[in-house]
Amino acid sequence: MKMIRSKNEQYEYLRSSEYNWMFNPKSGFFMRSGKTLDHDPDYSPLGPEIADIEVSTVCSGPFGTPCAWCYKSNTASGENMLLETFIKVFNNINPYKNLTQIAFGVGDIDANPDLISMFEYCRENSVVPNITVNGARLYNRYKDGKTFYEKIAELCGAVAVSHYGDNICFNAVKQFTDLGMTQCNIHKILAEDTLDECMDLLKKRQKDSRLEKLNAIVFLLLKPKGDRNNLSVLKNNEKYRALIEYAVDNNISIGFDSCSANKFLDAVKNHKDYKKFETFAEPCESGLFSIYCNVKGEFYPCSFSEGVGDWKTGIDLVNTTNFMKDIWFSERVVEWRLNLLAKKRSCPVYDI
Repeated sequence: MKMIRSKNEQYEYLRSSEYNWMFNPKSGFFMRSGKTLDHDPDYSPLGPEIADIEVSTVCSGPFGTPCAWCYKSNTASGENMLLETFIKVFNNINPYKNLTQIAFGVGDIDANPDLISMFEYCRENSVVPNITVNGARLYNRYKDGKTFYEKIAELCGAVAVSHYGDNICFNAVKQFTDLGMTQCNIHKILAEDTLDECMDLLKKRQKDSRLEKLNAIVFLLLKPKGDRNNLSVLKNNEKYRALIEYAVDNNISIGFDSCSANKFLDAVKNHKDYKKFETFAEPCESGLFSIYCNVKGEFYPCSFSEGVGDWKTGIDLVNTTNFMKDIWFSERVVEWRLNLLAKKRSCPVYDI
């Protein structure tokens, strides 16, 4: 397939006969189309547009104790991905230069000494690095003397601060936005046990001055994974609908993971702006437009599929010599893709 990637001062473009996109590296705006503007392709024929890459499993928790609900069950005795491994993975998954963004997975922000070099490598190769942090250890300094707050603001397109408590989260948000980060979000787990906390967080968004420049609150739907996970999958649809309605009615910017796109759309199905919401709510894109790579350099459709069902083991991303043949169009991934599309892009692993 003949394709052309180009850019101007605001946007980057990829053009081909059957698959096209435009991307704003600063705002994160992304729009995809197929043969025509009205055609929505089922998957990318050129490999992933975005990648979720875990580069550290070292996590002491934001308050010195690993979190009880961590689906990865990480501890302070984890491991780090080497820069050399990251570079191999980066280049192997990006043969057609289709990659636009990488979401970095870490625990302790200062655990992997190569993290900032990985960000820099992304920028040198026209890919935007993004990261989620727990709010702790960000005042620690990198080897050039700058804090991790400053390095993230300098190199990352977006940062999300997980909500483990108001002060540690809100103070981190203010530090990032004071440094000029416009794409600063809060991540909040959405579970049966946290619905009231989620509603409280929306109300605090309206009142707490530290959140004045926050971009959005992003709700992440709980999946029943992890030996330490003690939370319950969301079942109260009426309370969930009230949460969404409160955000929409009060013009509070929210987002969500693709796992919950179909649940969100069901909650707003009677809203006058449903068609607009539908345009921006993309269901699961795992193995269609995105991939997950764990700290060992292994491919899984997403981080929640790792070690589950047909994905007890992953596929080597470090030593592959032909990513498109060995992985993207391999029998395992094609089977996953067909199953996901048959389920209308609802999760094929968990009942959520």
